[in-house]
Parts: sequence; structure tokens; C-alpha cells
Amino acid sequence: MSDAEFSKMINNYFQNDYRERGKVKWNGYFLSDHTSALKREAKAKNAIPVKLPMMSLTACQNILRHASANYEFVTVQQNI
Repeated sequence: MSDAEFSKMINNYFQNDYRERGKVKWNGYFLSDHTSALKREAKAKNAIPVKLPMMSLTACQNILRHASANYEFVTVQQNI
């Protein structure tokens, strides 16, 4: 078989017969760490937020002032 015939046969195979398996082909390459991280992310994305209790303006200001002075994180939820 000549090089030209071989190239024609290979091109014909990829154009007409080859079926890409897509994601199925790559699933075996995912590490368990990746899989568990994807599951955690999906769970967090679909979580229903918990409604925080109402606070007075003064209480909010005190907490925010304390957090700002001590470089702490706070969660603020609007009442909408």
C-alpha cells in the first residue's frame, strides 16, 4: 500500500467512521479529589440561603465597627 493510499484510507476513516466519545472518554482521567470538589460545588450552588434574624441599625453598626477594627469577616443579608 502506497503512502497516498494509506493517507486516503486514514482520512476516509476519520471523516466517515470515527465516532468521538466526548466526555465519556475523559471521565477516567478525573481524580477523586476533582470529583468530590465538583460535587461540593454543585451542592453549595443549589443550597437555599438561610434567612438571618433582623437586627437593629445600632447593633449592625457595632458589629461592623468591631469587625472593621479587628479585620474580621461579616455576613450581611439584605431584607428584600
